[in-house]
Amino acid sequence: MVTQRTTEKTQRTTEDVLPNAMIRDILVANPQAAKSDPLLDKLEERTIPMPDYMWAEIMQGEGIVEAKENLEAKVNHWNHKRYFHWNNLFRIFINEPENVSFIDSLFLLLQIEPAPAAKYELAFQHLENGDYSAANSVITQIPSQFQLEPDQQEDWQAMTSYLSSLNTLFSSNPITLYPESGLAAVFSALMTGSGNQASAYARNVLINAGLTTYNEPILLNESIKIGRKKRFREGGSNMISSNSCLRVFPNPAGDYFIAETHLEYENSAGILRIIDLTGQKILQYNIRYKDDQTVISTRDLTTGFYIVQLIEGKKVFAVTKIEIQ
Repeated sequence: MVTQRTTEKTQRTTEDVLPNAMIRDILVANPQAAKSDPLLDKLEERTIPMPDYMWAEIMQGEGIVEAKENLEAKVNHWNHKRYFHWNNLFRIFINEPENVSFIDSLFLLLQIEPAPAAKYELAFQHLENGDYSAANSVITQIPSQFQLEPDQQEDWQAMTSYLSSLNTLFSSNPITLYPESGLAAVFSALMTGSGNQASAYARNVLINAGLTTYNEPILLNESIKIGRKKRFREGGSNMISSNSCLRVFPNPAGDYFIAETHLEYENSAGILRIIDLTGQKILQYNIRYKDDQTVISTRDLTTGFYIVQLIEGKKVFAVTKIEIQ
């Protein structure tokens, strides 16, 4: 599989090696290719664009889950539950500063947690107790305890500088926490850094001293101009769906559309029916699986709106609308 995927990537860098139809056949035979963003980006860069219906066939592979992905999902699920309960314990312990046993438990919780963020919090707890030596010891050991990525290394350097500057501030002006000009310059440099946690902490110090102001940035939505990879992955921005049991895309549709269906029961008799606005049945398909996708050709349909029904047993289970252009 590794050799085959490597071959696929190589083929896409040479435009004339394989036509679109052959590439489509290779990727359909390897459905996990639909989850490879670099591979899909290469397809979008082709001089001769791949037709939409071929993209639809390729992207159907995104819904296929391998055993490895199932296992990863389970691991992520239990990690999430662990972090949830860990954070609950952290909030309980930190909100009882007068309870000595809770403070001891907080320190132990932070000591055994294998994450840089927990070590930073442990260092701040030591500093709050006036023990800068212990705080500095915790911070300096982080690179030897964890394999830091380049951005994490930068964060660590910034946090080390911030912790040292904060200790100086506590020592020189413990009441007003007003940094002198030299120290204020250090906090200002940290604030204008790479936007990491230390940057936010330094900004708060300067805001508290009245040395800077801050307006929360307004985050705008992503540009509406999207590639076909994202359009087929998300089902299109104009998709109309009655619920999560039935969705159709692309919508509006050209020569085809895909109906993604999710029946309520396993081994249930499902029917996908297309009717016009007068209620006349135009097309009908049998649903083979509980979760399925059906490619529907529209070449024999006139332009206009149609109703798509998902029927399970004798009940209309879900309804949506599709526009044919």
